[in-house]
This record gives sequence, structure tokens and C-alpha cells, in this order.
Amino acid sequence: MSEIAKQVGPAWMESGELYRVVFENSAVAITVTDDQERIVLWNHYTETLLGMVYEDLYLRPVSSLYPAEEWEKIRALHIRQKGIQFHHETKVLRQSREPIDVDISLSVIRDPAGQIVGSIGIMKDVSERKVMERALLSEHSRLQALLDNIPDSIYFKDLQNRFVVVNPAKAARAHLSEEEMVGKTDFDFLPDEEARRAFDDDKQVLVSGQALVNKVERLTGSDGAERWVSVTKIPWRDVSGVVIGTMGISRDVTSWKQAEAQLAREHELLQALVQTIPDSIYFKDRDHRFVLVNKAKADHWGVTPEVMIGKTDFDFLPKDQAQQAVEDEAEIMRTGAPILDKVEKITGSDGSERWLSVTKLPRRDSSGEIIGTMGISRDITRRVKDRKETEKYKKVAIGQNLRMIELRDRVKELINELDVEK
Repeated sequence: MSEIAKQVGPAWMESGELYRVVFENSAVAITVTDDQERIVLWNHYTETLLGMVYEDLYLRPVSSLYPAEEWEKIRALHIRQKGIQFHHETKVLRQSREPIDVDISLSVIRDPAGQIVGSIGIMKDVSERKVMERALLSEHSRLQALLDNIPDSIYFKDLQNRFVVVNPAKAARAHLSEEEMVGKTDFDFLPDEEARRAFDDDKQVLVSGQALVNKVERLTGSDGAERWVSVTKIPWRDVSGVVIGTMGISRDVTSWKQAEAQLAREHELLQALVQTIPDSIYFKDRDHRFVLVNKAKADHWGVTPEVMIGKTDFDFLPKDQAQQAVEDEAEIMRTGAPILDKVEKITGSDGSERWLSVTKLPRRDSSGEIIGTMGISRDITRRVKDRKETEKYKKVAIGQNLRMIELRDRVKELINELDVEK
């Protein structure tokens, strides 16, 4: 006799009281049908699950509990005729006709002569589980779509650094199928030095449990072509949080690295030009403060470029000249129109005068918004002085010419007067 039988006693067991208690208090719906497949007995949870009462259930055809297509599936198995036990996930209809997901078990009931006289059905509500399953399936579908279509390489490795899952982009870069990569390591595809570097990174992630984010690496393909990739690797954990491998994503940044190198070369050339050209070049913000000046600009004021950063023309020019510069720049920022080849006289702190040819332009950000001004000025003092000297000599020459003309005219007059006297 079982322990429970010893505790409750044979009499109570035989009376059926234990079975009644189990039947009525079970957390699953239990229904009994007669030989005409009508419901004749049910427990309390059946009413709760289906939202029905006695009048709804008694002698109700069990087929009416199922959507038509689900009942057809059950009938197709000929459970009663075969006398089999049946387990199935399906849907049943509540009183409101709302379908709910259930797990059912069906068994036939036989009389003492072995004839089938009915059946017992046990239904368990699995709606929440099915909702979770559908959500997981949908999430898996989205993840799979991402893996299949993203141009970045995505992969999962086990504790021995063997590929467990790779996406099509990862396999394509190795000129293999996804199946051909599974079970292999980086040593099967990369030069030893690069494979060793990847192995060490994986080991670091496994040991530390910390992610490796956006590490830029150079890779050499089987065809000898050089590529640059940005790699992120993180620990791969199971549901209990135990690290079972690594997973990573790598993005091809070859074009970015090439553009970066090109920009660096162009920047180097521009810097060489800016720092060696004798003209003054400068950039200012909207508050007229210098944000960048070249060596020639700083040399004019006897300071280093760093000293000028953050200062304005008021720190270097007489107030009236600085005010004129500010007004010109304010107009440029207001209208967006440049000032081209404007000639200005600048007075130094020592009282010396210089003449400049100044061009100023609006400085814009990547969206086209004006964020300040930039300018280039060329010292034309010698040219101005030369021009003044030229004007001076021209005036002297003109004066001399005029005197020569006057003298010539006077000589003519004298000659005419002598001719008249004769």
C-alpha cells in the first residue's frame, strides 16, 4: 500500500472521496462525455476556464467547444473507434467565442464488457505559454532576418573558439558556406598572426567576462587583399548566466580607413600650406574670437598662435580699427556675403603702419549654418608705398613737363616779338 493510502485509510480510498476531492479541486478542466459525445460531468475549473455554467455545459456536444478546423483534426484520428489515448495542443472556445490555447488529453471509457461508453478529457490552459512561444518565434524570426541580411559579420563561438553560428556575411567573406565554417576556428581561415590575435581577444573576453568594443584590426584575405574591420566581442552566456563562449560582430571599415588616411594626407598638406604661406589666415567664432590662426598671423603681432586663441582684435588693434573689423564680420554673418580684397590700414602697438588686402568669408558648419568667419590678409605695404612713390614721381614729372611747355611757349613768344620789330 502507498504512503498516501496508509495515511488516509482504505475506507476513504474505496469510498471515492479522494477522487472527488482531486476531481473538484484540480487546476485543469476535466470533462466526461457519454456515448453520444455529450458533456455529462465536469469539474469546477471547467466552468472557470470556459466561462460557462451548468446550463451551458450539460449535454452540450463536445464538438461545439472546438473551432471547426480543430475538431476536424481530432475526428480524423478516430480516437473512440481505436480506443486510444490522445494528447494534443489545440484551441477551445469560451462562452464568448474567444478561442484559447489548451493542452488536452483524451481517454475512452469502457463498460465492464469492454464497450466504449464515453470519454474523459483533461484540458490545461496554455495561453500564456503560447503567447510567449509566439513572441519568441517572432523575435527569433526578426533576429534571423537581421542575421541573414545585415552586411556586418556576426558569429558565435564555443569555449574552444570554434564557430557555432555564423551569418551569411561572415561566411561570404571567407568564401565559404555557413555550414563549412561551423566547427572550425580562425586558424582555419586567417594567417597565424591574425588568428592568434583573434584567439587572444576571445580568451580575454572569456576570462574577464568583459566586452571588447570597437577594436579596429587589419585583416589579410585569402586573396592577399587587405581589409580593416571594427570588432566588438562580448561574452556568450547561457540562461543561468554562465559564460559558454563568445559572440561578436565585425564591420568592414576599409573605406572609412582609406578616407581617414586621405583626409590625414590632405590635412597635412593644408597645414603645411597654412603654416608656411606668408599671408595671414585666421578663423573666428560668432563672438569674433580667434579659434585658429596661422604662424604668419601670429608673427605679425609677435606672439605664438596659441596666445591668440580665444582673443579678439580688441586685444591687438586700436579700438577704432578693431570695431571696424567686428562690424564687417557681423555684416558677413548676417548676410552671408563675403568681403573681397578690401584694403585696410593697420596700426601696430609700436605705432607703425601696415597696409593689408583683406578677404573675409562666412564660416559654415556641415549643415550650412554660419558659425563664424574666416579670412586671409596679405601685407601690401610695400606695394602701397611704391604706388605712392610712383604717384609722387608722376606729379614731379608732370610739373616739369608743364614748366617745359611754359618755357617753350615763352620762347615762341619772344621769337615772334623779334620778328615783329624787324
